[in-house]
Amino acid sequence: MTTGSATQARWLELTADLVLAQAEECLIVCDGDRRIVAANAVAHRVFRAPVPGLVGRLVDDLLPEGLRDAHASHMAAFAGTPVTSQAMGGGRRPVAGQRLDGTPFSALARIYHVPDSTPPLVAVSMVDLSDDAALAQALDARQSVAAALLRKLPVGLVVQAADGRILHANDAAQAILGLTMDQMVGRTSIDPRWRSIRGDGSPFPGSEHPAMRALRSGQVERDLMGVHKPDGSLTWIDVEAGRLGDAPGSLVYASFVDVTRAREAEAGLTAALARQATLGSLSSEGMVTLGPDLAIASVSGSMARLLGRPEALLPGEPFVEWALPEERAAVRKALEELLAFRGARSSWGMAIRIATGHLRQFECRGINLLGDPTVAAVVVSLRDLTDQRRAEAALQQAKGQLEHQLEELSRERSADMALGQLAELVQHCATPTQLHDVIVGSLGALLPGVRASLYVRGEEAVEYWRHPAPPDGGEFLPAESCWALRTQRTHVQGAGSPLRCEHLGGAGDAACLPLVVGGRLAGVIVAQPGESPLPAAAVLDRLAGRLGTTLRGARG
Repeated sequence: MTTGSATQARWLELTADLVLAQAEECLIVCDGDRRIVAANAVAHRVFRAPVPGLVGRLVDDLLPEGLRDAHASHMAAFAGTPVTSQAMGGGRRPVAGQRLDGTPFSALARIYHVPDSTPPLVAVSMVDLSDDAALAQALDARQSVAAALLRKLPVGLVVQAADGRILHANDAAQAILGLTMDQMVGRTSIDPRWRSIRGDGSPFPGSEHPAMRALRSGQVERDLMGVHKPDGSLTWIDVEAGRLGDAPGSLVYASFVDVTRAREAEAGLTAALARQATLGSLSSEGMVTLGPDLAIASVSGSMARLLGRPEALLPGEPFVEWALPEERAAVRKALEELLAFRGARSSWGMAIRIATGHLRQFECRGINLLGDPTVAAVVVSLRDLTDQRRAEAALQQAKGQLEHQLEELSRERSADMALGQLAELVQHCATPTQLHDVIVGSLGALLPGVRASLYVRGEEAVEYWRHPAPPDGGEFLPAESCWALRTQRTHVQGAGSPLRCEHLGGAGDAACLPLVVGGRLAGVIVAQPGESPLPAAAVLDRLAGRLGTTLRGARG
């Protein structure tokens, strides 16, 4: 075997994982003299060279700008130094390339050090940016399992080129915006067909879209905007956008959630406040006058209407008897305070059963005007507070619903982000242990404030083993002791659940989430309340299903 053949074979042995991970990208490997010793099929297509036409060429001839200094510094850094893992050469950097037919092109490149290689080798992976088709193909290939997951997330996701043109949109984005993929691809944020408004109803210029601002600033930008769908309806979205790379020519993403219902709940809350103010200003009031014996002397017409009784039949009745039996002692005491001296004032509340049989709540205020010859009576004004209190109750309910919706939106968005990060990580797991560590490391973000343990299915005699074990958990988890393992469905136990898992002993609230990957039971997550209570059963069941979809792409 020649030296070049041995070096290439050694490269293939040392970089098998790297080749698999970067199979959709152009990948070349160089020695210390910057000569190419190996290249994948994508590299030959990019440089338009026959196989193995790139081997033996100087990388400087193919990549004249952008990598020469970085390559030299990598070789100097690793010369004579044993390295057991890949050393990343920072982030991607823009480079200028030259195809064998003389055509120039631009790309984004990253440098890797090939571990344990003798002599030292450096690998360069690139994404060809020369045309939109190659860029979209590279983007679609890199997303792989994560792309399939993102298509089904409730969060809308749009990927745009540096000039603002849309390259990709997931299913949620199409549903939220009311457009198909064909209708969206190629549009820019400044396309006049977009009809967007700000929260105050003023026009939202396309140049101020968060994606456009992110391209200019390089920072994550966020805003609330209303988008008119083609059918004329208005959808409110909370948009967050940022670059997918450090270079000014990088792609930009825009993720958004439909907050129309939250906005409607907020509008309902505002309407309830306005209704409360209206009820306060127009609340019904009535008036009665009482003699020294506290019997009714006269009743205003509004009071008779509130009671639903003829005005002429009310005089002569003891006022205290309008109150419910259990409240009469308190009402009598308040009335006696009014008789203590001229000008005395008193206030109290009382419920009165009107002619229809319904109870109405009244606020009463009295003043002793028996000494005033023009009145010569105790005057009591009564204000019906029933509708106002109902409005207050409705206001509190609307506020609670709004807070719950906003909390659910925040929780869903956090879970979506955590699942997206998990989907990216699981693709790089080479062993089951690495995969288990990644899952355990993600539990805190997926189930915040909850104590969670992962039990993983074994290969031989050990049926189930845990990683890590809960403080009071066993090392093994027999299938017959767990309802989630027996049914392969999420099981939540609590005070109202008749079925309890034996392995949890006397534990109270708890949940077991089976991990079913490709129809095969891979393990179970056992969750118990910690700093926060357990989420609702429907949320846990949905999370278990989405975890199974995410883990389907794991190589470990």
